[in-house]
Amino acid sequence: MNRTKVLWFCPVLMAAASFGSAALGSTSEESSVGKPLPERDWGPEKNGCRIALETENRKFFRGYKRIIITVYIGNSGKTTLSIPEADKYSDNNFIVKDKKDEVMPLTAFGKKATLPAPAAGTKIRRLEPREEFSYTFLLNRVYDMTVASTYSITLKRRILKLGEDGKPIKVDGRYQDEFVSSTTIKVKVK
Repeated sequence: MNRTKVLWFCPVLMAAASFGSAALGSTSEESSVGKPLPERDWGPEKNGCRIALETENRKFFRGYKRIIITVYIGNSGKTTLSIPEADKYSDNNFIVKDKKDEVMPLTAFGKKATLPAPAAGTKIRRLEPREEFSYTFLLNRVYDMTVASTYSITLKRRILKLGEDGKPIKVDGRYQDEFVSSTTIKVKVK
């Protein structure tokens, strides 16, 4: 690894560690403005926003393997998207179901971490047309996936609702939001 990469990662890891999320992974800030969105298994489009989930492995062993999901959020529309961001835990509403179609409970850590973030701590990420960003999420740290099963995983993520003019809608001084869903992926824990 060259020195430039080390210098770039150190502040990111230090900032992530201060919020207790270093174990969650990283965020990719590479811009793809002007290019078509990459071929992925994108979820349905809502106001130009699309979400895809990927994982390097589809099979995991109980107890010692971390289940890391890469989330891709892309803008396939013609206007800039506004995506609220507070922190990785409260921004991501994963639905994790076992093979019996039962929703998996949060872990003890997940119950504390997914409390709604204060509005004052929320920033807005602007996503230009044909641009995407990605980040990783350590799923089994937040959701109980200790039982051997095949799990289906879907993400619902907030975006600001847009008016016909392509600008975020405000009612009584507050922005209105809506949810975008990803595709569903399956992983097996043995």
